Order: sequence, then C-alpha cells, then structure tokens
Amino acid sequence: MDELQEHPLPQREDETGQEQPAGASGQPGWTGPAPVAEEPMRTIPGPERPGLTENERTLAALAHACTLLNLVTGFLGVIVAGIIWLSYRDRSRYVAFQALQSAVFQ
Repeated sequence: MDELQEHPLPQREDETGQEQPAGASGQPGWTGPAPVAEEPMRTIPGPERPGLTENERTLAALAHACTLLNLVTGFLGVIVAGIIWLSYRDRSRYVAFQALQSAVFQ
C-alpha cells in the first residue's frame, strides 16, 4: 500500500524578497480574493409572534395535536379541529387558520 505524500504549500515572495507560505486571509502569502465583510444575520420569525396570546398558541397547538386522535378513533381528530375552527373563526384569525389547516391535513 502506497503511503500518502504531503505536498508543500505554494510559496510566495513578500516585499523583502523572502518566501512566505500561503496561508489564510490576512496572512503573508495569501493569494486568494480579499475578504468580504460579513452581512448581519437575518432572523427567521419563530414561535414568538407579536400579538399572540398564550391561549391562542395553546389552542393552535391543540388543533394540530388532535391529529393523534385519528390513531385511536380514526375520525375524531377532524371533528375536534372543526369544533376549534367553528368556535374561533371570528375571535382569532390565527387559531382559526391553524385549526382549518389541521383539519385539511387529516
């Protein structure tokens, strides 16, 4: 079995005429493009949405969790999601949308 041979890094002369090994950005011998300033990280909206109450988040999660009722009964999950949608369609647009989404998914 052949052993792997290490290849030396390319060398480059600096202003003084001395050879400098190629390295990372900002080090002597760097031959790549100039480093670019990083953009600030964009945040993705998470579960903390402004304007939602704890009750609305809980009911939306419950609407999606009722999918598990279908494992036991076969049909009760759709009924529970429909009841949540009917009772919250005028009170909370978010809860109504999540309940409807859960019912359609099932």
